[in-house]
Amino acid sequence: MAGTNIARLRQCGLNYELHHNGYLEEWPESFWPDIQRAGMLANQYGRTSFLFAGVPGMQLPVSFYKDPSSVSGLSVYEQVYNASIFSLYLPIANEADVKHAFHGRNYTDTEFYHTLLMSNHMESDPLEFANGIRGKVLWHDEYRTQKMYEAYAQGNQKFGTRTFAAAFDPEKKGLAPFHNNTCDGCHVRNGSGIPINTAGKLDVALQEFMTPEVYNPYPVKDYTFTGRIRPMKLVFFDLKRVASPLDDSVYSEPLAFSASLAAQPLSAIQAEDLYYNNEIMNFYGDSFHVTTPGYDYVWNYEPANSNRMVVNTARVNSELNKTYQPQQVKLGTFQTSSSCQLVLPAPTSKKPWPKDCSDVNDAAIHEAIDGSAADGSAVGFMLLNGKRLGNLSAIEAIPNAAILDFHQSQTAALGAARAGEILWNAGSRDGLDGKVHKVCQTKSLTDCYIGRFGWLGDRVSIEDQVANAAFVEMNMTTREGYQKLYPNGKVMFPIRYAYPDCGPANKTCVESEGNADLSEQDIDRMAAYARWVGNPTRSEFTVSLPEVIAGEEIFRRIQCNTCHVINKIEIVPDDTMLSKDFRDRLATRVAQSVRPFLSYIGTDLLMHDMGYLSQVGNANRSIRDKDGVVLPEFADYVQKIRTPALKGLRFNRFVTDSHRNTKKPPNPNDPPNPACDFLLHDGRACDAIEAAFLHDGPAIKKLGVIEGLNGLTPREILELRAFLYSL
Repeated sequence: MAGTNIARLRQCGLNYELHHNGYLEEWPESFWPDIQRAGMLANQYGRTSFLFAGVPGMQLPVSFYKDPSSVSGLSVYEQVYNASIFSLYLPIANEADVKHAFHGRNYTDTEFYHTLLMSNHMESDPLEFANGIRGKVLWHDEYRTQKMYEAYAQGNQKFGTRTFAAAFDPEKKGLAPFHNNTCDGCHVRNGSGIPINTAGKLDVALQEFMTPEVYNPYPVKDYTFTGRIRPMKLVFFDLKRVASPLDDSVYSEPLAFSASLAAQPLSAIQAEDLYYNNEIMNFYGDSFHVTTPGYDYVWNYEPANSNRMVVNTARVNSELNKTYQPQQVKLGTFQTSSSCQLVLPAPTSKKPWPKDCSDVNDAAIHEAIDGSAADGSAVGFMLLNGKRLGNLSAIEAIPNAAILDFHQSQTAALGAARAGEILWNAGSRDGLDGKVHKVCQTKSLTDCYIGRFGWLGDRVSIEDQVANAAFVEMNMTTREGYQKLYPNGKVMFPIRYAYPDCGPANKTCVESEGNADLSEQDIDRMAAYARWVGNPTRSEFTVSLPEVIAGEEIFRRIQCNTCHVINKIEIVPDDTMLSKDFRDRLATRVAQSVRPFLSYIGTDLLMHDMGYLSQVGNANRSIRDKDGVVLPEFADYVQKIRTPALKGLRFNRFVTDSHRNTKKPPNPNDPPNPACDFLLHDGRACDAIEAAFLHDGPAIKKLGVIEGLNGLTPREILELRAFLYSL
């Protein structure tokens, strides 16, 4: 160890541990009494690498038996270790049980969250591990371990609250518009966000079992989440946008251009391409921010209009004798400021530009959304909830060839108009010191990468996703990376950002510096942490249950596997978006007889038209043909959605504290109400079965998925649920 010969240590060691807290002597002596009083004696956030019978990482031996009758065709080992790398071993346990397990070893809430904060997948060398720890601090804006936080809560200011580079003080004056001020405010304990409205509550549609009160993500506050949840993001869409040749996406991207580009546009675009086709977005940008003083709005779910539906069939759960009602979002009153600051005179004579604050007030927003604006402006909208973070490393490890194959298979089965879409984009692999495609033109791997991350699927690597999320959610810049990539400032759709995310008419925002700035080192550290956020294994006991085995057969029979791909995927290291360190290590695992693999991830990483769920623009008629395919003149009225991975969805209700925000049963002796998982892009589906029934779109119609679900017996729905919650 002293010689840092980690390869040799792996060969001969049965067990070694790294404690990032170090020995007491490594701390300043002034901290010693505080450390001892805090009881910091355990290995919290340490890293232990176990080698069992030559199996690297924390992979306890399981059976290699392959059941010949199994529809999966996989051995028990391949089903349990559904990612042969980046796996977090979790013992057979009921995550909600804090009473009945072995004394002193049951999952208490804090200990359970600890496993989700640190995956301990054992694939990190010491430097990578150290960078992951630093990335964890940036990501959560929290450096304290459990004992440190408890000492702080008891008054010890040695372990006081601090603000790090990937966060900012939301009370600071002059902030640019933002949705949250920390990463974990939108991804609570590495799970999803909470789909609250601007009153801090869940919509009535989610209150069957959940509390109608203000949602509390920390009934007992501890180190696992010290941020703040905020309302869901309301995204705006320019329904009259004409994508220029340089626009690598037909989806919503903020216009984040430099002053030099505005003054002298690239030859391939016109100056007018730099602005939106409506006054609303030219002021607010790509979304409406309720964190800006003086701005607010209300919304609620209402039954979806039948002309938005592709599959107009009742959705009936025979197990619960329950009919699911598809919903759409209805926007209520917008509160806006009468003292907004505008960029005047307008830099464009051809695009609508607000002349005063009344042009972007409540009435103006509704006219643009309803299609009744006098100038013909048309704005679409969609609510987005922060998606569950797990599986990031697994998503990077899916080979490009596999994604291309998913697309080809769907095209053959469904037709090109219904198949999922590959979203090609500019981007980087290995950060900015690796291979960078600055401009994506050919829509191929020649000069583009495949989009993999986010609901809108437009970021290609974790580094790019970190930079983009910081930009569009927190209005943070990444100037170091921008200067390295674009020294002349002439780029229409950058992957690093030198200017804040603003509507170009919003003078206060345009003249700001943004809310903070991330260095490339910050980005690399946050990406290192994200790569080893827990990818939980399945239980050997669970995968062998008759209900789970039967549920997988049903999952495949009703063709969910078409998009939520659960097949085994062999990893070809050089064909992935993993960092070079991991690609090199994976290359040592490749042999004729064995290869690293993924299975039961549950995504094709393609973009899908989800019918009423994808429709962002209001129309007084159906925008689709008889097969549910969008008519060409309404192409901008639909926002396709990337297929989310299913692996690990069973944990979301716990990390979000949903299980502690349920209604109390009328009889205290009755079992507690079930909690919600907050599934789909805006968290509207309480659990996986409801999410399945709420699917829509031309592919769903072609496959007959809703009819297949409607035809399941109560026992079969129970089995399907057992399979989904085994992942």
